Amino acid sequence: MFQEIQEILQRNKLYSGQIDGKIGLETLRGLNNMPTHVAKAIQQLMKDQGVYKGNIDGLFGAASYQSLNSLISAPKITAEILQKIYPSANTKYLQYINAMASEWGLTTKAQMCLFLANILVESNGFNDKDLRENFNYRPETLLKTFPKYFASLADARKTIAQGPEAIANKVYGGRLGNTLSDDGWRFRGGGLIQTTGRSNYSVLGKAIKEDLINFPNKISEPEIATKSAYYYWFSKNCGLFADRMQVRDCRKAINGGFNGLDEVQEYFLKAWNYLL
Repeated sequence: MFQEIQEILQRNKLYSGQIDGKIGLETLRGLNNMPTHVAKAIQQLMKDQGVYKGNIDGLFGAASYQSLNSLISAPKITAEILQKIYPSANTKYLQYINAMASEWGLTTKAQMCLFLANILVESNGFNDKDLRENFNYRPETLLKTFPKYFASLADARKTIAQGPEAIANKVYGGRLGNTLSDDGWRFRGGGLIQTTGRSNYSVLGKAIKEDLINFPNKISEPEIATKSAYYYWFSKNCGLFADRMQVRDCRKAINGGFNGLDEVQEYFLKAWNYLL
């Protein structure tokens, strides 16, 4: 079926690559730029194959992409491919990402590409130093990042002078389930997708069967950091967003907003290009 899709795209001057049945980046771009009559032809093809259950309306949107992506299995990520996507990325996490994918229900190429793109952005390329929130802020940045907790630039400077622990306890203390005086620091952001707060550490720990309340620093260990990212991805239903090609919605689910969206989109397309 994939070869037939490429042939339809090629006949309509939307694809100029080989008819190899591999839905790579050029094929994806063709799908993204289809006029209505081409989209209808591909929807009909997928319907005839029993893959697509929707209307033949020429609107190749979420339902159409979900049907198509369900047939494209998640590939393994190699160190060589990761370096092409993000040249400075730490490759030691790949063994855990690949091994745990099916366990957490990550089964399609779209899911793997978008998962990878998001955690690369969240962790600055799996940088070990960024697996715990460090609170090394300049006064101006601290005030801008946490304006609710600092009355002025002078107040931010005063807290910075007391050290990173004091900053964490001021901005996270008394919320996110933090009740003890040092909870803000102990349960600061951690993992490949920054889990923050005693409550979230507790929920995560129970889900992945790790004691993160008594041993919160375990969240920065590669295997547990990867588990934490998969749990977060799963709990936010990001696999569905990925299969529907809803990159923006997925980013909002993970980030709470759209910080890093442009980078996620860039790494998603790079991953799609190299992961075949």
